[in-house]
Formats: sequence, structure tokens, C-alpha cells
Amino acid sequence: MSLTPPPGSRSAMEAYLLQQLDSLQTQLTSEQASTASMAAELRAADLRMDSAEKNINSGFLVLCGALGFFMQTGFAMLETGSVAKNNVINILFKNITDACVAGTFWWLLGYGFAYGKSAGGFIGTDNFAMSRIYDNGLNGALAGSDGWEMWFFQWAFVGTAATIVSGSVCERMRIEAYIMSSCAVSIFIYPVVVHWVWGDGFMSSNKGGSSFFYTQDTESNGLIDFAGSGVVHMVGGLTGLMGAYLCGPRLGRFDPVTGHVNDMPEHNIAFMALGVGMLWFGWYGFNCGSVLNFVEAGELAGKVAVNTTIAAAAGCIVGVFTSYQFENVFSVSVALNGILAGLVSITAPCAVVTPWMSFIIGGVGSSIHYSFRRILFKLQIDDPLDAAPIHAFAGIWGLLSVGIFCTDDAVQYAGYPNINNSCSSGRQFATQVIGALIIIVWSITLSTIVWITVKFTIGLRVPAVLEEMGMDVMQHGNNAYGERQATAGWQLEAGGAGGMPYDEFTKAPNQTFDPYRPKMRLSQSFEEQLQRSQHGPPPGFATSGVAPPVRHVYGTQQVMQGGMPRDVSTHGIPMQIFQDPSVHGASVHGASGPFCPAPMQQAGIQRIPSVHHPQHPSSAHVPFLSQSEMAQQPHPYSMGHPHQAPPQPHQMPPQPMHAAAAF
Repeated sequence: MSLTPPPGSRSAMEAYLLQQLDSLQTQLTSEQASTASMAAELRAADLRMDSAEKNINSGFLVLCGALGFFMQTGFAMLETGSVAKNNVINILFKNITDACVAGTFWWLLGYGFAYGKSAGGFIGTDNFAMSRIYDNGLNGALAGSDGWEMWFFQWAFVGTAATIVSGSVCERMRIEAYIMSSCAVSIFIYPVVVHWVWGDGFMSSNKGGSSFFYTQDTESNGLIDFAGSGVVHMVGGLTGLMGAYLCGPRLGRFDPVTGHVNDMPEHNIAFMALGVGMLWFGWYGFNCGSVLNFVEAGELAGKVAVNTTIAAAAGCIVGVFTSYQFENVFSVSVALNGILAGLVSITAPCAVVTPWMSFIIGGVGSSIHYSFRRILFKLQIDDPLDAAPIHAFAGIWGLLSVGIFCTDDAVQYAGYPNINNSCSSGRQFATQVIGALIIIVWSITLSTIVWITVKFTIGLRVPAVLEEMGMDVMQHGNNAYGERQATAGWQLEAGGAGGMPYDEFTKAPNQTFDPYRPKMRLSQSFEEQLQRSQHGPPPGFATSGVAPPVRHVYGTQQVMQGGMPRDVSTHGIPMQIFQDPSVHGASVHGASGPFCPAPMQQAGIQRIPSVHHPQHPSSAHVPFLSQSEMAQQPHPYSMGHPHQAPPQPHQMPPQPMHAAAAF
């Protein structure tokens, strides 16, 4: 555009200038509109970017939560392989109910206690049943998010904390008692600790106000537990430990006189290995998902994955060498538990340590598991899955290892808000110690109150008769493996193998070494084994050099087909227990109790379980005898009349003359 005025009068020049001014104004208006359009497009692009970032992070948490929930299946397989085969359905049932109970009560109450508005840094007070879920995160920890994904991700954690308990109390705890403990963990015990550490509680590194742990200055970080060594595993492990202590050991686990640990071998190592593999896989969801923001912290998630892997590998290696050093075998179960101990140990420090530190942390965690396993044996605390040594004690180590190995740069890289020298000055270690002590006191105190309350109301243990038979058939009405497989299970021979388990198909003795089990030579006779027992034989027990007949205790036809896969002897005497229906002995009378109908108890009639044989259909009947007839029956442990030699093995005992009845 030219600004040279045209020749002519003054009025012509003014008209020209006005024309040019109008043209400039039109161009300016057009450019302003274009700029506004571009700004609107940029704002829309920013919104789309924010939405995409939010969706990526939300999808990341949902995926990691699903991986965490998959750990529930891993726990189920691990525990299924570890328990007796006639308790498989029972342990699966408990694992299923854990997820359902945790989901229900975490939604109704637990999530509000954990992440609601803080009351003095102790507990959340709102957002129950997710009532504040639509506020777009303005009043919560996840700004810009509705919070659905956070609830789901955290549900997987509470389910894990509740399930840990099942491994400590399996094979003897009532279902009702266990469900009550699962409710307590999901509603109150676990959510309060979450609020302290991950919410707005007094130990949280994300806390908005000042406290002893977090002063909002350059000297404090708060308690660092990145993915839950303390919050999840210590709470679950200590709750299980108190349950195992108050419930007592399984029948036959410890010799009542010597205190020796009797071997109760796992019934399926394959299931155990499968379960640990699932748990290791799901652990990446827990640890990596705890970065929460994948868009901004994707590299940190990669670091966490590497450290998690190295710690698990170190735990396995140390477990293998430890088992060989102390047991003279390469124990698969110790190696698998070493993996879990390494994973538990690295869960707290995985974002603030380096790979070589992770190797040390995982290896030490595995050693701690094995050491506390032996300590619990000495204390005669029966933890069938080693849940307390793995989760509670390795979890304590994981929480403390943060203060030992963290670096200030690593803490900043992990996204913790303050820039300080807390790690190098030792302040962080002191914080970790105090935090661990608080979680220990809280978990033990609250869980003890729950267990004692349950014990004196509905009771903790199943009846001894039910424990010896297994809970699958009588409580769940089914057998996990079906009739054919159930009748070819563990065989414990008193006359030759010293109570060692037999392989299901080859019938060869399994001579797995156990340092806590009394050693017996394979050539020992039954009389020598009786002499070894400081009790001696019970009254009326015939020891005429003939291997004692089969011991069937409190069995029914169905249960006898399933048999007893444990070397259980109330008097500590190795007994000959067969599941093969072709081998028989005399029936043993049972006391009136849960398996004798109440009217029959009142009439003085007790149930006499019989031994089933496919060639003797009449043996399937379950006779009932009066008290006078019971007096003529053999002693429960004599397998024959006190003054009569026991029947030979493979010899069918005479059936009682009383009319048979069944129910």
C-alpha cells in the first residue's frame, strides 16, 4: 500500500487519507479476528492435550490396577499349592471372598477413610460411597480427574492386604472368622494407614500442612513408602501373624513334647510356581503404577520396573543358596518365597534407589524371610505360607531400606516435593524408623482386638475333627480333584518310611530334607518309632510286630475317599494313613459333635464312621450305636479291642450288628 498522496486540492488529500485509514482499520480488524481464531484453536488444542494426558494417565492406572488385581489369582494359586489337597476349595473360597469384601467395603467406607478430607491428619471424613467423585478432583488429591481410576487402582491394594492374612491362618480357621478379619482390614485397619502415608495424614509426603514428619521446609520429606512395603504388606502380614498366634498351630504341626516341627509338605509345587509367577507379573502393576502420572513420569516407571526385577532375582538367588546351605537341597518353595520377599522389600524404595542397591535390598529381604521363618518355628507359631516372614518382616526391612539407601537426587527424581538433604543427613532414616514403629503398633493392636473379639464371639478355629478331615467336602460339599485323584493321594507308612510322604503314582518315598523335622531311619520298625516317641503308645495299642492297620479318624464315606493328606497323630506317633481304598483297617468311633445330628446326640447315639470299599457295598453304610454299644467298641487309637491283636491290613473289619443309618 502506497502512502504517497495524489496531486490535487487539500480536500482530495484528506479524502485519500481517510480512505487509507479505513483500509488499515479493516486489515487490523481482520488480523485481530485471525489472532482470536488462532488463540481459540490453541486453547482447544490445549484442552485436547490435557484431555489426552488425563486419559493416558487414567488408562495407565486402570491397566496397572488390573495387573494388581491379577495378583489375587496369583495368591490363590500359591495358597492352593501350599495347603493340603482336601483344603483347596476352602482356600480358593477365601481368596474369592477377599476381593468381594474388599470391593464392597472399600467403596462404602474405606476409600473415604483413606482419601477423604483429613481430620487432624488421622483419618478421612468424607467421600464415603464415592459421594464426592464428580467434583473433578478440585477437593481431592487428583486435580483434573474424576477419581474413578484412583479408586480402582487402590482397590487392588486393599484386596492384597486382606488376602495376605489368609496364608497365615489357612487350614484351621473358620470361614466366618476369616471374613470378619477381611472386613476389618478393608474398612478401618488398612484405610487409616493409607491416609497417614498416602493421603493427607500426619506422615504423608504429600501433606498440605506441617507436622513432625513433613514441615514444608528443606529438611523434611515425610515417610517414603512408594508402593506399599509398609502400608500394604506390613499391615497384612502383621494382621496375619496375630491371627496365626491366637488361632494356634495346625494339628500335628509341632510335637507336643519335643517341639519338633513336623513336616506338612505342599501338595502341588506346580501351582505354587504358577502363583509366584502371577504375583511377580502383577507386581509391575503395583510398583510402576504408583508413579500415578505416566505422561510426566514414564521414565520413572521404567526405573521402578528395573529395580523391581533385580530385587526379585536377588531374592530367588539368595533363597536357593540359603536352602542348600541349611537344608542340603535346592528347595523350590524357599526359592519362590525368596522371590516374594525380594519383591516386598523393594516395594517401598523402588523409586529412590539404584539397581545395585535393589540387588542388596532384595537379597537381604530373602535372608530376613528365612531367618524369621525359623524364629516362628522356635516360637511354635504356625504360618503355613510364611506370610508374616515375607510380608511383615521383609516389609519392615523395605521401609527401613529407604532411609539406608536413598539419595537426595533420587528422591527429587521420584517427584517428592522438597529439595533437601534429608537422605544424606540421616533425617530420612529416622523418619522411616518412626513410621515403621507406628505402623507396627497400629496393626498389631487393632488386629489383636479384632481377633480376640471374634474368638470370644463366633470362635476362630474349626472343630478338630473337621480340621483333620479337611474342610472341602464338609463345608463346601465338593472335592477339588474329583474322586479318582482324591483316592490316590499322600500315603504315610508307619512301618518303613517314618512318616515320609509317598509319590502319588510311583509310591516311592519322598525323602525331602527338612531341618525342623525329627529324623527317622527308613529301616526303623514301628516299635522303634514308638520308643522314640516320649509318650509311648496310648492305652490298648497293640504292638505285636505287625504294622498297624489303617487309621481312619472321624471320616465319612466321602471324606474317606478324599482321605487325610497329613501325617497327623494326636499323640505324636507316626501312624499309617492310606488314601487308597484297597487298604483298610478298623473304623474308629467319633464323639458326638458337629457331624452327629442334634436329636441323635440328645438320645445318646453317636456316629460310627465306616470304611468304604468298592467290593463291599455294605461298608458304605454309616451305623449309629447307643452308649452301651459304644462301650464295646475299640479304643479310638487301638484299632482293635484292648486285649485283641489288631486285624491284618487288607482285612475288612466286621460290621457292627446295629442297624445302619446315614445322613
